[in-house]
Amino acid sequence: GFNIDTTVAERQKRHAKMLRTTFRQLPTIMAAAHRSHLTSRVYKKVPLLDPGCVRLIRQFSIESSSSVVQLKRSESKVEESLNGRTKVVMFDPVSRKLVSSWVHGDRSSMSKIAASLRATFLPIGYPHTVHYTYLRHHIWLSIETALTSVTSVLCNQAMLECLGMGGGEATAVAVAIQWVLKDGFGEIGKLFFTKKFASSFDSHPKTWKFLGEIINNVGSFFMLATLVAPPSWFLPLASLGNSCRSISFLIWGATHAYFSKNFALQNNVGDVVAKADSQMVVAHLSGMALGIGMISFSHTPLFLFSCYAALIPVHLIATVNSLKAANFELLNDHKALLIAQEFLTKGKVLSPSEISKDEKWFGEFVEPKVSSPRVQLGVSVAQAFESEDQLNTTVDVLRDENYLLAVKDPHNISILLHEDAQARDILRSFVHASSLFNLSQHKESARFGNLPPLKIENTEQLRDLLMQSHQHTDQVFETFIESLENSGWQSDSVAWSDTSARVTWEKRDY
Repeated sequence: GFNIDTTVAERQKRHAKMLRTTFRQLPTIMAAAHRSHLTSRVYKKVPLLDPGCVRLIRQFSIESSSSVVQLKRSESKVEESLNGRTKVVMFDPVSRKLVSSWVHGDRSSMSKIAASLRATFLPIGYPHTVHYTYLRHHIWLSIETALTSVTSVLCNQAMLECLGMGGGEATAVAVAIQWVLKDGFGEIGKLFFTKKFASSFDSHPKTWKFLGEIINNVGSFFMLATLVAPPSWFLPLASLGNSCRSISFLIWGATHAYFSKNFALQNNVGDVVAKADSQMVVAHLSGMALGIGMISFSHTPLFLFSCYAALIPVHLIATVNSLKAANFELLNDHKALLIAQEFLTKGKVLSPSEISKDEKWFGEFVEPKVSSPRVQLGVSVAQAFESEDQLNTTVDVLRDENYLLAVKDPHNISILLHEDAQARDILRSFVHASSLFNLSQHKESARFGNLPPLKIENTEQLRDLLMQSHQHTDQVFETFIESLENSGWQSDSVAWSDTSARVTWEKRDY
């Protein structure tokens, strides 16, 4: 009584069950194959499989071995960087989730400490998100800040000694009054300084930064002098010294904002400023600790002045090196005029590296290789024009521009800016002024050949000179801007000593 039909039906039923079991456990099998790279032994690593499925699984694994290897090759792998450490993110076929692990070398405690310090003191994405001069500048800036803090501790010790705090000769009220008064007088001095000189901070930030440190050191000397001066001299000396220190801090803040803006390559100014402040905190605390150690050793006048004399040269060396390190591809009025004149006479825009050879005083003043006009930018109408006819002629020719050229003689040209003038208009006015100068001086243009000489004797000749130079500017200006950008300069801003004088005139209606 062996029933063949029943046996065949049971066999088909059993095979169907094995197939269902196989495909349910297929992800586990594939993962094991991927880990072992030995697909013919997969079935040994899966003890829960039905023994009747072994041949089927082995056959599947062998036939699918190329697919398993291909799975390894095409598996997604992403590297994630965080504060200088790198982790690999992969898909785990067993858990069907993304898993990550730090690469070898980034798992140690030292790596974690380094990442924490990096997050505290360096901008996010450093060094790719900041200017290439960032590190060198801030190293020297930290040294400068530390030395400033040391000097500040010495000065405070000297003033306290002068007020009698060291010997108990003064009452607390008298000391407090004089201390507050010297701060108040110092702030008043800062106000007058700001009104007079703040307009040139943007055009010459390095020069002002250096002068600010010199002013700070002079103020420190006045404060130290209170130690050897009569007590009645404390208030004038301390007020003068504090005024110098306040002016120095004002300059430092203004120029530091300028540097931070140009160090930030991805509009990350806030992050750059915050990390710079963290660096300065450490430098300041280090300087305070060193200063306290000095006055704990001795606080005699001879010792304090000796320390001051030793610190000042090192302080100024750090300042000079920090300023030399910060080289930006920015235009100020001196550089823009020189570049425009070189372009018109030689047909070439000087690159930042080429113009650096002729730079003076931290690169903010340039000695021209070719003769060029003396240009005053942003002057008032009363300073620029000598007669109403000159003004009317100039407005008539340049009515549609955002600038006016006032020509007293070809060597002295004043530029008046419209209230809508932008950096591009300022660059255009420099090209126009250089073109006018070349026309009047029999100059040759490398791009347009010999230009006819002109002289200014009346308003008609002025009109002709303005019109010809304006036409020449129209021809070359777009090429000039393109060459400027190709040479590495930033053409979207021009720094200059803005006096805030702006002019409006009626423009043509089209």
